[in-house]
Amino acid sequence: MKGWLEPRVSRAFLFSAGCVVAWVLSSGCATTGPELRVTQAVARGAYADALREYENDGRKRAVLRTFAETILLLDAQSPDLKRQHAAFNELGMLGTRARPLLEQLARGERPKRIRVRALALLWRLGDGAAREQLRVLAADPDVAVADQAFVALDLEDDRAEVLDALRAPRKVKRLSALAVIARTPADDRGDIPELLEVARLDPEPSVRAAALYALDPRAASSSHAFERALSDDTESVRMAAQELFARAAPEQAVAYLDRQLGAALTHETLAAAALLLRLEPVREPARAHDVLARGLSAAEPSMRGYAAVLLRTLPAVRQDRASVRARLAVEASADVKVGLALVLGADDPVARVALEALAQGNSLPAAQAAGELSRHGDAAAHTRLLALRNSPSNVTRAGVARELRAPESTAALLTDADAAVRLAAAGAVLRGLFDA
Repeated sequence: MKGWLEPRVSRAFLFSAGCVVAWVLSSGCATTGPELRVTQAVARGAYADALREYENDGRKRAVLRTFAETILLLDAQSPDLKRQHAAFNELGMLGTRARPLLEQLARGERPKRIRVRALALLWRLGDGAAREQLRVLAADPDVAVADQAFVALDLEDDRAEVLDALRAPRKVKRLSALAVIARTPADDRGDIPELLEVARLDPEPSVRAAALYALDPRAASSSHAFERALSDDTESVRMAAQELFARAAPEQAVAYLDRQLGAALTHETLAAAALLLRLEPVREPARAHDVLARGLSAAEPSMRGYAAVLLRTLPAVRQDRASVRARLAVEASADVKVGLALVLGADDPVARVALEALAQGNSLPAAQAAGELSRHGDAAAHTRLLALRNSPSNVTRAGVARELRAPESTAALLTDADAAVRLAAAGAVLRGLFDA
């Protein structure tokens, strides 16, 4: 870690490291020397030393947990925003099991930008006290803090403030206001005509799409908004509109979706085909399957990959598995090939052969293929997954961390030279420990 921070930031980071060490000592779980030494080693960036402490102490799970938790705690406070964001993502995936770590990060001595992220996760876990702290921070002069905290406001108590935020100049603030509205039960919202205006006129496509999702799908005005948004200038908004239109008014939506099947092949037409196959009862199955089959044979790998993703969202009885097997035999892209194999599953003989071949590579699809086979009891695939921990690709190594199920097998990746891999490994280790 030497030299990677400016002196002023280094002092702040070292202060955070000292707080982490103090927390581990006071938490009641670090009364033994190895756990303290692991914490101190991680705090100074000596990950290999931490691993040796864990191994020399008999690979105790309590020490491994301390190792992984300390990585997450420190990187959640890193001045490197990518590391900070990745650490909070891993904490979020831990759910309620992250509560002690989040409470540590939410303490008053932390910078507000750290505290607000921790408090937001605690609030989503049902912590009422966190919500009250967020309500205070929603008025903070630091807009980065205020925007994060705004989502904890309540439409019943803060209606005027939430509706005013729909016209805020910052996109993040408008999205936060829409999130508040969307999570409020439709019967408790009252009339919000501003939503229709935002869905139609906001300059940001992501905000227009979020406004569509915030509308009450039962209202006739919402169906009209969904139908109008089918002509939006941006594909992502049109795709949101066709999904919502199909949910709110399936009989009226079928005609539009059917017309899409005759259009040029795009992500939008593929999504329309999948929507028709998800309707009850299924509509236009032959034509919808034909569109998805064309998607699987498209020239662009991204289009083929998207078609495979859509097929995975369908129940097996509604998949054209013969087309998937045929495409799997000729597919050249490893990324698409693993997606196709996962549609069929490792129990399918054709998919198993493809997964076994893919697992011999050194890329992320190799890790995904080996992981899928390993979950189905393939010992050779598990051995291959362990070997991929030494892949030259940091993306692949991070993928291996997420595929491995045994925390002890993931421990070596906690020392990886790449911070993203260490964070993926830390999250995977803790999920494995908690699920054991």
